[in-house]
Amino acid sequence: MNSDYIELDNQKVLLTSIHDITRFKQVQEDLRESAERYHLLFSNAPVGITVTDFRGGIPASNQAIHELLGYTSEEFKNITALDFYLDHTERKRLIALTQVSGVVRDFETKFKRKDGKIISVLINSDVIDFEDQHKVLLTSIRDITNLKQAEEELTKERDFTNAILDTAASLVLVLDRQGFITRFNFVCEKITGYSSLEMKGQHLWDILSANPALTRERIESLLEANQKLVTWVNELEERTAEMTQLSEMGEQLQSCKTMNEACAISVQYIRKISPASQGALYLINTSKDLAEAVEVCG
Repeated sequence: MNSDYIELDNQKVLLTSIHDITRFKQVQEDLRESAERYHLLFSNAPVGITVTDFRGGIPASNQAIHELLGYTSEEFKNITALDFYLDHTERKRLIALTQVSGVVRDFETKFKRKDGKIISVLINSDVIDFEDQHKVLLTSIRDITNLKQAEEELTKERDFTNAILDTAASLVLVLDRQGFITRFNFVCEKITGYSSLEMKGQHLWDILSANPALTRERIESLLEANQKLVTWVNELEERTAEMTQLSEMGEQLQSCKTMNEACAISVQYIRKISPASQGALYLINTSKDLAEAVEVCG
């Protein structure tokens, strides 16, 4: 409302203008709620999030990135994004890629924590407008150090296996379950005249056998026998696990002081042993003429 005293017909009167601002107030409330939801999401996101300008300034960051890099929120005010990167040229490369397309996905690099520890991270970045700043980088940062270490260990193991196969004095070839050659070592190459590249993906009997039909029959028989053996081993492991659980269940039941405790323990182990089954635990009365369901097991 706006009001003014004016003179009308020689009298002081109040001139009032009234505007309906219901919609305006609703928009304000919606914006406030949206801002609160954004702040909550930003602050509690499980991955590190930063808003940085192209010079490296950090107008916003969340708790996850503080924990990831070992800095407090106050310390973040006195550092730049360049302080994170082990190699500063990586930051420049990220910016260059972002400027080209406005978005970067799955950018791998290494960060240096405050304590000096080096970690591998995966970055996704978008160009956005943030508050009063035009074109800044919204970046999510995920720690992939454990994943990279696992990959490196797997590569080392694979390289070691390859070295063993290639230095072995015997012919060594590996077949998959369909009978295709997946490995063909150096001795095989030397004796047969075929390269490993030529043999990969081929059936042994199609190229090297003097009697393809007989060789195929024997190899398929061996593969089938191996598959049966794998199945038996898996079944044996399952039975062993079940017997272990039954033994644990017996020990737990011996320590129970009440029937309720015994029922709870029984149901717990029944669910472990037969997770896909449906049923119930019944107690038979002293007259042995009535069974009462006390716990549902499925």
